[in-house]
Amino acid sequence: MTDCYTLFRDAYHLAGIEMPDFHREDDWWRNGQNLYLDNLEATGLYQVPLSAAQPGDVLLCCFGSSVPNHAAIYCGGRRAAAPYS
Repeated sequence: MTDCYTLFRDAYHLAGIEMPDFHREDDWWRNGQNLYLDNLEATGLYQVPLSAAQPGDVLLCCFGSSVPNHAAIYCGGRRAAAPYS
């Protein structure tokens, strides 16, 4: 599966940090799954205010959904890396 979770999972792998690969269907957020927040603790990640974000942090976004359904890697300044689809 190639999606935004895979992007940051692979980026963290290159940095020597292993992230679990959670089972998910296409459009999982439409079926009541909250992939990011339900698995936050298992990944070792935790929430910080946007004002405290540092390069390499993961930004979670809600696009047409009540749960975060997109992730990007914060690059610093006003830049983020995310997959194009």
